[in-house]
Amino acid sequence: YAYRPNISIDGAGNMHVVWIDSNLQSGKRDIYYTKLDDSGNTIIPSKKITDTSYSNGTIGNDLSIAINEEGVHLVWNAYYGSYYTAMVYTRLDLAGNKVIEDVNLNYFNIYSISELEVDSSGNLHVVYTYVPGGGSYHEEVYYIKFNSSGIKLLGPIALSSVTADSYSPTLFVDAKDLVHVAWVVRPTVWDYSRKIVYSRLDSNGTILISKAELVPLGAWYTSYDAPRLAVDLNDSIHLTYAGWVYSQMHYEYKKFDSNLTNIEGTWNGGNALVTDGLNYPHILSVSDAPAYTLSYLKPFGTPFYPSYSVALGITGTFPQSPEMALDKTNSPHAVWTDNRTGKQQVYYKRQTFKPIMLVHGIYGDDTTWNTMIPTLYANGILPLRVGELLGQKGLVPN
Repeated sequence: YAYRPNISIDGAGNMHVVWIDSNLQSGKRDIYYTKLDDSGNTIIPSKKITDTSYSNGTIGNDLSIAINEEGVHLVWNAYYGSYYTAMVYTRLDLAGNKVIEDVNLNYFNIYSISELEVDSSGNLHVVYTYVPGGGSYHEEVYYIKFNSSGIKLLGPIALSSVTADSYSPTLFVDAKDLVHVAWVVRPTVWDYSRKIVYSRLDSNGTILISKAELVPLGAWYTSYDAPRLAVDLNDSIHLTYAGWVYSQMHYEYKKFDSNLTNIEGTWNGGNALVTDGLNYPHILSVSDAPAYTLSYLKPFGTPFYPSYSVALGITGTFPQSPEMALDKTNSPHAVWTDNRTGKQQVYYKRQTFKPIMLVHGIYGDDTTWNTMIPTLYANGILPLRVGELLGQKGLVPN
């Protein structure tokens, strides 16, 4: 059973893909890596890069990737019995060799992990949630900055309120090395209604904006989840997220200026978001029942609206965890998982929209489909940071 694929593209245009593979019988999980050229041809065959015997840990559900000239950077969570989880950092060179062995960044009760971002100095940024010991169950959002050797430079810095439940963090580092963070808040763990808040930090970890509301608290029957954001070259903030009204799920997109004024209404959103060099957003969207279709929406102009929609996957194959990168021509490259063969496997498509099976689930015996977890990642500012995409991806020349 393969899941949580991620893609990053280096300055030479080669694609680096990682994913988690799970043995449903033993419960063993490992992280796998492969390298492809820009046509999807294999350069480095898929190989395991983690060992779950490491400190008796078990790979968790989160895996984030970023890339620069120093190599491929990964963060993931590992479970240690039933007591706590850790966030782990690993670095590969661009040939897929392990340069930095698994480094524990934090031994606390780590839950969800955001996108991993690299700044202009080669330092890495991530936000995560953890559950404090004792008291009522709730998650809190923290930010850390560390170097490419896994040495922490800043943090952990608390961003959320200790009196509310905070989760689903998303992070983006812009061309000025400002750190943008958004997450979901519900007043208590028993509340159905939720809101999405936003904080901004400078490169020294100073909080410039704290817990500003991007999406206010809705009525009791309205809920929000899975935010992802990107910041374009004009400093505009793009946000997409999942919403529920009376348990009916939909996706929404909003755009804000640097002062957080909503400058473009509410439009159809999706699971994955990237912005191109012209400051326009591109979206991947997975529909809910009955179709379960993965579609690409290419927007243009202002106000935002899709110029066309193209089905990427096969309807009814339960696509999950879509991720996207744009190349220098602003054409999309996507990875996701679906079960068209009866196994959950990772697939890749480029702008031709001709599907290529990327990798098989190494163990993949699962023919069932778990609840879809929307994952939306921001794409990059190519003109300023060649080879790196906003959120987690890289840009690939044609």
